[in-house]
Amino acid sequence: VMMRGVQIGRVSHIADDRSGTRLALQLDPNQMRYIPANVEAQISATTAFGAKFVELVVPQQPSRARLAAGAVLH
Repeated sequence: VMMRGVQIGRVSHIADDRSGTRLALQLDPNQMRYIPANVEAQISATTAFGAKFVELVVPQQPSRARLAAGAVLH
């Protein structure tokens, strides 16, 4: 898991069901204070054939509230 070019965690679990694919992210607890609650997640790749990773994208107007354990990102 990357945010602003810094690795802040990893994907700990992947589940596939009828509603889609769900990823469980294990984020570094020391980084949680820097992640706004309204952050968005996207799957990115370094190249067309490269490994994929989750990138957290901070919106133009980040929330003052911080991301909490158990939060659901879209």
